[in-house]
This record gives sequence, structure tokens and C-alpha cells, in this order.
Amino acid sequence: MDSFKFVSDDAFYIWGRCFSFQGKVLSGEVSKDEEVMIQTKDGLLYAKVDLIIKLSDRKVIETSIKGERIAIGLHKFSKEELNNIEKNFNSEVDKEPLTTEFLGVEYPIHIHISDKT
Repeated sequence: MDSFKFVSDDAFYIWGRCFSFQGKVLSGEVSKDEEVMIQTKDGLLYAKVDLIIKLSDRKVIETSIKGERIAIGLHKFSKEELNNIEKNFNSEVDKEPLTTEFLGVEYPIHIHISDKT
């Protein structure tokens, strides 16, 4: 089976939940609660899959589908400050933090299955 590879062309923060990445599954699959990794300017960043949504019909799915456009929600990051964003922002008045700045990434964002598994 091919290793999971996903390319995101859009990302945003969902207050109190996760960072959401929208893009296309290039190969393999990933499921809820699996660990993935993102290459950032500071090295590898690990996170758990919180949510997967098939964008064509907006349905929550348990496992990604190769070739499908999905939104993948990531949480429980290896960099602890990413898990406590609400401490630095007020969702009543602040805009959500920019994913590219917070994670130290640029588009397109490549997400792969963790090399630790």
C-alpha cells in the first residue's frame, strides 16, 4: 500500500478544535487518530488526525480516499504551544491565527504519515 501523501492549498484554525487543511490525497490513506507529520521551516512537526471531511459532500469520514479532496483537522501537536492557542487569542475579538505563520509553513503544505509509526 502507498504511503499517505496529502497536499493542502488552504488552511485555517477552528477555534477550540484544530487546524484544518483542505487539499487532495495524492496517495495512501490516513484515519482518525493516526499521527502525521508536516515539514516546517524549523523541522518536522507531528500531529494527530482529529477529523476528516470529504469536501464533495461535506460528510465526515473515518479514512481518507486517494484522489479525493478532503479537509483534514489536526490537533495534539508535538509543539506544545500549538495546543494552547486560545491562551494567546480572544476568539470574541481576534481573527484566527494564520496557519502559515503559526506552523512555519508555505503553500502548498505537504502532510505525510508519521515516520514514527
